[in-house]
Amino acid sequence: MRIRAFVIFATVLFFPWEATTSRLHHRYVSLETIVQQSMVIVVAQRVDGSRQERTVSLGQGVVPYAYADERYRVVEGIRGLDDIAPGAEIVVTSFSSSRLRHHMDYYLRGRSVSRSVTDYKPDEPLKSNPNDPRLLFLERRVFVEMKGATPRTRVDALGFVTPSAVLDVERKAEVAALAEALSAPSFLMIGIGNRDRSLDDGDEAAEEILRDWLRKCFPEHSSFSLEVVDLPDEHGAGR
Repeated sequence: MRIRAFVIFATVLFFPWEATTSRLHHRYVSLETIVQQSMVIVVAQRVDGSRQERTVSLGQGVVPYAYADERYRVVEGIRGLDDIAPGAEIVVTSFSSSRLRHHMDYYLRGRSVSRSVTDYKPDEPLKSNPNDPRLLFLERRVFVEMKGATPRTRVDALGFVTPSAVLDVERKAEVAALAEALSAPSFLMIGIGNRDRSLDDGDEAAEEILRDWLRKCFPEHSSFSLEVVDLPDEHGAGR
């Protein structure tokens, strides 16, 4: 069907982590790589007490997918967020469409597989306190649920490009030079929660609604990287 073909041409990048449902194999990348993968690079400070736990329902009797949002106060922007002044707050989420999919594979289908996790290992351990300003390397994460042919944004926040994409501010000049020399990603990664299976049934109206909605809601992005996740009925039995 057409929407699946639309999804296939897009390059989907996965950075799952913190998983307890499968064996993880870490693949470490360079600082240059995480700079290239970062849509946003800022010096920011965690807002104390701002962490909020959230869940995605997967039906009765099924462990829900859990993630957390946390606010950070921007001290200085290195890349992106041109319209956000120092002192403004951003939301950083641990939500990941690929982690949601792996969670469902384990709890709904009993699958446990080995997975590769892309990460960054600094040359030296972080010196600063976790509550001090740090360099954050971030991507925009959007998750949209399709239900009744109506798109609804469930998540629209920033997330770390790799689990350890954080550096001490002493390396700001080095990072700023790399950000100037290396291009930022131009596409936006979007997860599509196919709650009522309208995208599976070849509903052309639903597909067109989704395409138009994406163009209107995210006009600043020229291309999208999409991942469709088939969600069970949140009010029905999960198995």
